[in-house]
Amino acid sequence: MSAVNSGTSAAELAHIEDWLQKNNLRLNCTKTKEIIFRVKGKRGSTAEVPAPCEAIARVTTLTMLGVVINEQMTAVDHVSSLFTTCSRLLYTLRVLRNHGIPAASMSDVFRATVIDKLTYSSLTWAGFTSAADQARLDAFFCGFI
Repeated sequence: MSAVNSGTSAAELAHIEDWLQKNNLRLNCTKTKEIIFRVKGKRGSTAEVPAPCEAIARVTTLTMLGVVINEQMTAVDHVSSLFTTCSRLLYTLRVLRNHGIPAASMSDVFRATVIDKLTYSSLTWAGFTSAADQARLDAFFCGFI
């Protein structure tokens, strides 16, 4: 397949649909999302790009392989999602502790759930964290070490 750089999203979508048809595949528009990445720190109005297809939803965040990516390519949404999930996991661990689970088992469950959730693919998203996000993560880890 040759590389095509059409310069417009409608032409690129037509190229993708053509490739799919040639390979006996079909585009599932309900599972397809479009995101427009914006430059960080730019002020003022941005040009509104028309949607290439009405059936494809335009979103401001995408979750890919468990990592939340927003339109500004920052990790703030992902870090917030992590803390929401981890607070739920910590509540569950507190309930288990109150029902007599041994401390050694609690430690294993904590590492297998909370720590693994926080460190999952951290090499890919850690570079997109702000100083505030890093401080939140450091404070969380310091509370348990």
